Amino acid sequence: MMRLVSTEPVKDPKTRLMMVFPQDETPPYAILSHRWSPKSVGEVTFQHLDPNSESPKGPVSYKKITEFCNKAFDAGFEWAWIDTCCINHEDSQEEGKSINSMYSWYRKAEVCYAYLADVTQVGDIGKSNWFKRGWTLQELLAPRNLIFFDRNWIDIGSRALRRDIIKETTKIPSEVLLINTNTDYSVAQIISWATGRETSRPEDRAYSLLGLLRITMALDYTEGGDKAFVRPQQGITKRSTDHSIFSWAAKLEEPGKLRDAFAKSPDEFASCADVEPNTTSREFALTNNGLRIQMRINDKDPNMIWGVLDCTRKGKHVAIPLEQIGDAAERRYGRVGRRGPDDGEVGATDVEAAIFDELEYREVYIAPTGPRNFNLTEWMDAGAQYTFFMEPPMTPGSPLVIDLKATGKGRWKFGPRAWELKLEETGHCGAMLLQHPLGEDQFVVMLGVHNNRVWTNIEPKNGSGESLKEISNNYLVTAKDFLTSERGKPVLNGLDERVQDLGGGKHGTNLVLGL
Repeated sequence: MMRLVSTEPVKDPKTRLMMVFPQDETPPYAILSHRWSPKSVGEVTFQHLDPNSESPKGPVSYKKITEFCNKAFDAGFEWAWIDTCCINHEDSQEEGKSINSMYSWYRKAEVCYAYLADVTQVGDIGKSNWFKRGWTLQELLAPRNLIFFDRNWIDIGSRALRRDIIKETTKIPSEVLLINTNTDYSVAQIISWATGRETSRPEDRAYSLLGLLRITMALDYTEGGDKAFVRPQQGITKRSTDHSIFSWAAKLEEPGKLRDAFAKSPDEFASCADVEPNTTSREFALTNNGLRIQMRINDKDPNMIWGVLDCTRKGKHVAIPLEQIGDAAERRYGRVGRRGPDDGEVGATDVEAAIFDELEYREVYIAPTGPRNFNLTEWMDAGAQYTFFMEPPMTPGSPLVIDLKATGKGRWKFGPRAWELKLEETGHCGAMLLQHPLGEDQFVVMLGVHNNRVWTNIEPKNGSGESLKEISNNYLVTAKDFLTSERGKPVLNGLDERVQDLGGGKHGTNLVLGL
């Protein structure tokens, strides 16, 4: 169904006729695009026009709806649609269905009038806050015909006539604004047009893109903006092989924290305006092991693995930074911050054609960031991750690193300027076997987390024949006899008094080795 209001002039705006039409019997209508007025002014709602509803208290202005209906009536349209009053926003089910139909309603309208309440002259069109609103992106692109009106309801030109101003403001190509192109635009390009736009509710950053992305889904205004934006991306993976959806870039929230395949916000596609889809792309699919995708892997640099996508930017293939998770046989990766000048950015880079042709396709998994199984640690402290950053000793006579081990899902990473130990849960540890450069004396440095608090211990490597793996496993809080062992006592009793609280594992700890 679609609810429309009559454009016929009325003496009392509160008596304007409102009717419901079946979707396939809708008469020709004009549609309004605008920014909602502040609460101090008030918008006309469904309850204001519905004779069976009690009129809401508070200020309300009928001027905008009256002027719009007058313009539509003068142009020969008997019916009009306005989002403030043609949807019962107090009915969440109706609101959800309407949002999923919104793009179609704007597309089927005979004309769209875009009211720019903050514009008084043509030269200021591009400065209007109308271009900053999330919902107005689809309201700009969906209608077949769109005419702009200034604050005084004076016609200031059509979308086609003002395309140069709009292009400069939105970075949307002129061909799209003219609706006169057969060019294929990538998913990343479309989402990039939503960069920097604002909505009253965080979830609407995602919901306002549903029509443009041809996605229909249930709305949930309790899920938050990040989760709301992931769902349409997941929906796209079910019907498209466009790799550009993974070409986003973002700043890392925490050192060492991995990201999964999907962006958290349209703003993370800000650099994707010129990412073009390939004519053919390898398939991908969501599984319970993560995103399964076929792409070329560039792992020639030991400090960074790049997954090359089937999409291009200015003739070069786009690649995303990855980090291996677990054993190589699992083929599981997470998105990670690149190393070098742009360290800290989960970004993409461009790969020359010559290098691209040398790489082979592999089927890999980009792992989800959530838990794979349900266990006590994740239930008590979901998402905890601990990263130790160490500056390697650079002075002459410094000890030599002989071996490294980590328990559980822990992993070491060596770089020329920093060493990292990542522990994905409390109760685990890492071990470093060091040897004096001028002798055979060896000792073990232990780094671990107990009850979300960091601890460290040093012990000589005696002649017991224990391997480094056996030593590190004996430091596990869950290891047999740990509570009463000589190794367990310092961790549980002595060191707890001298540890730094990590705040649930959400911060890194800097350690300088001067051994």
